[in-house]
Amino acid sequence: MPWSKGKHLSSVTKQKLREKALEPENIARSISNLPQGMPGISNPNWRGGKYIKCAFCNEEFWVIPSLLGTAKYCSKDCKNRALNIKGKKNPNWRGGHYKNCEYCDEQFWVTPSTEKKRHYCSLSCRAKGLETFKRLNDDPEFQQKRLKATLKKPNRQEQKLDRLLNRWFPGEWKFVGNGDVILGKLNPDFINCNGEKQILELFGCWWHGCPEHHPEKKINWQDTEIGRGVIYSRYGFKTLIIWEHELEDEQAVVEKITRFNQALTK
Repeated sequence: MPWSKGKHLSSVTKQKLREKALEPENIARSISNLPQGMPGISNPNWRGGKYIKCAFCNEEFWVIPSLLGTAKYCSKDCKNRALNIKGKKNPNWRGGHYKNCEYCDEQFWVTPSTEKKRHYCSLSCRAKGLETFKRLNDDPEFQQKRLKATLKKPNRQEQKLDRLLNRWFPGEWKFVGNGDVILGKLNPDFINCNGEKQILELFGCWWHGCPEHHPEKKINWQDTEIGRGVIYSRYGFKTLIIWEHELEDEQAVVEKITRFNQALTK
């Protein structure tokens, strides 16, 4: 057996030593044997100093010996307020003036170096003033990139409907809710991939104001059943809306989709 440094004890002996060390009198003895702190002058890192009162707010603050003759204020704010260092009186003054935003007409501060460059008070006003949002909203390529960045994968309810479609209608429907298809600035959830211009939209009860569970919720027209149907019909698509709570009855959803398919074939 190789030699190892230290005294080797059995597990029983180690357990007894642990129990004895945790006894109240032994804990108190260990604490009393700890070295005492060295505050103030007794500390080898002591540099000296004392508390003095701020000349402005009268609050006490600590000053080291090298600043005892010069320190008067506890902070820069107190110094500026006491000496009234504002605007051009401030040694860091760079100049400038107020200017009106060309979009919202609100005043904002510009320095001499940015006076000729800045025409808007914020990036939002700049985008609105230059109609950046309007151009991007009318660009289908940008809309597709934006939706792909935010809708990377189907949520739990969309996954449930996707499994249902693959089980009952294999090869007929494809999930495109990740931004693959953009119609009128909207992204449908499922689209028929057999050549039929059909769309399935899965509506969340809260987000789309379900008439059974959230009839009080106010939503935009394009997020209603009628709105989605009208917008997609402009591109020749027929739309079927499936509500989130309807997924609880799989057979009812299958019958609803079957009736939708049969109505288009007549």
